[in-house]
Order: sequence, then structure tokens, then C-alpha cells
Amino acid sequence: MLHPNLTIFVVDEESIDISMPPLPWINEIDSKGLDLWVSDSKNLKILHQPSKNTLIMLNLLTNEAIYWVKSASQIPYYESSAPLRPILHWWMSSNGSQLLHAAAVGLHDKGVLIIGKGGSGKSNTAISCLDSDLYYAADDYCLLCFNPEPEVHSLYATGKLFFEDVKSYLFLKNINLTLQDNNGDKALFFLYPNFAKRLCKSFPIKAILLPKISNKEEVRISLTSAAKAYLALAPSTIFQLQGCRNKTHENITRLLHDVPCFSMDLSIDRRKNTDAIFQFLNSTFV
Repeated sequence: MLHPNLTIFVVDEESIDISMPPLPWINEIDSKGLDLWVSDSKNLKILHQPSKNTLIMLNLLTNEAIYWVKSASQIPYYESSAPLRPILHWWMSSNGSQLLHAAAVGLHDKGVLIIGKGGSGKSNTAISCLDSDLYYAADDYCLLCFNPEPEVHSLYATGKLFFEDVKSYLFLKNINLTLQDNNGDKALFFLYPNFAKRLCKSFPIKAILLPKISNKEEVRISLTSAAKAYLALAPSTIFQLQGCRNKTHENITRLLHDVPCFSMDLSIDRRKNTDAIFQFLNSTFV
């Protein structure tokens, strides 16, 4: 019998008709309902999110975790694109791996990490690769391992785009969107099974790309500094993946030391962007 390395108990109060036990720190909760870090110690992680009626805990001595919600219907739609993310982040960090806020595309034997702030073209570039000779691992969150070279693993076979952008991707016309009304949120879609042949579980990371919207016809890829890459990757990763900040900093620094970084001026023609990444991966640079 196989024994799990990590056990996660997912509890929905509404379904089991059992209320959450009284929380000893309840008087410390911010009146605005902001997230409350109860414990970020070496062996115990506890994050209480009153605004989402969610309690998340991980015991690293027993490798057991709890994700407790009052009602599954109250879980924000975007959580379904990356479920259990805090628990996986904490546990993976304790085991020498790192969740990253980054996209990843490539070939079966090598790939690139695409990083950048919102609006840089990261997601659009990654989604475009579903209609190319490249394989898709992630457009938002992925897992970084050192084995011993940096390697990326796909966690969630999902994609997110602004609604006005979805309409311009003809190959997405038959995909089911989680949200139908544009209220400022991104449209969420699940890529399996529609794009099963374009999904890739993992590949070694040979380069890091920092895309930039240039409104030009041709793509330009050039070397850039690790410092610029750090500013494009670390702040959003640390902000969106709470806890384990020192370890996150160490892992990102190690990645940027081991892998060359390049800026990528994007073309207005998406096909040219995916072709450029494909050619880049088959060049002498990587």
C-alpha cells in the first residue's frame, strides 16, 4: 500500500453540517476582514482568511493539512484555477521546491519561464503557444524544482485571459469559460481535455523571458540582467504566495544565478512570438 507524502483534508461546513471550532485568535481578526497570519513557524502554518470564510493549516511534522471553508459556493472563482495553492506552496517549499507566479512553455526536453507584471503579455504569450509547435505547462503558477538543474512542473491545466482577448483567439472558440459576464475579472478556462496534446508535465528551464508589449512587427530577444528578472518575478510571487518568504527569495535567486535571462519585445502578430520562442529554444543560446 502506498503512503501519501502529504494528506490534505478539504472541509465544507455546509456539506457536512459541522461548524468550525471556536478560534482562539478570533479577537485579533482585523475588522476589515483581512487575511490573518496566525502562524508562520517552521513546522506550523496557519492562514485565516475571514473575507473568504476560509481557514488553511499545515502541520509539517505530520505532513497533514486542512483547507476549511464555510461553503464551497463562497470560494472565489479564481481559486478553482489554482486550488490549494497556499498548502502546496508551504509544503513544496519545505521540500526544496518552489511555486512561482510565472508562465512556462517549451519542448519536451527544454523550455522557458515567462515572467512579468500584469499587462506585460505573459499570459497572452503562453496561451498563444497552445496553437503552435510548443507545449504548455502554465500561464500563471508553476512548480520549480532543482534536480539538480532547474526544472518546471505543471500544476494546473488552466488558463486566464481578459474577455476581450479571448474572442481574438479563434482556437479557443469551443472552450467553456467559467465566467460568462465581464465584470473586470479574467475569464477562466480548463485546457483538459480540449488541449491534452499541447499540455506538458515538465521540462528543464533553459532560459527566462521577460516579455514586453512593443506594438512592432518583429520580435526582438536580447540578454538582460538577473536584477531585472528578479523584480519581474519575486515581488508578485512573494505577494501572491504568502509565507516562506526567505526560502522563496533564496530559490528565485538560485534560479536566476543558474539560468540566463532575456528581454523579449513582442510582435503584434502572436504567431511570430510563438515562432520566435520555438526558434530560440532550438538556437545555440540554449
